[in-house]
Amino acid sequence: MHTDLKMPSVSEEAKAYYKRFHLRTLTHPNPLVRNLANPKSYIPGNPLRLLKRKWCHDILAPNLNIN
Repeated sequence: MHTDLKMPSVSEEAKAYYKRFHLRTLTHPNPLVRNLANPKSYIPGNPLRLLKRKWCHDILAPNLNIN
């Protein structure tokens, strides 16, 4: 149906939206918001635990190993 109507699927639209959001955070004037764009900006001393599911930051760098 998406191909007939020439509209993106939900996952394609989510990818495009998240990429635009991420690019905006890189140039935001607030340094706290700019830090959100950094994949290493997690809480210090708090180990990264991920569920086995797709996350938004996986769209930007699917092979990124943050551990």
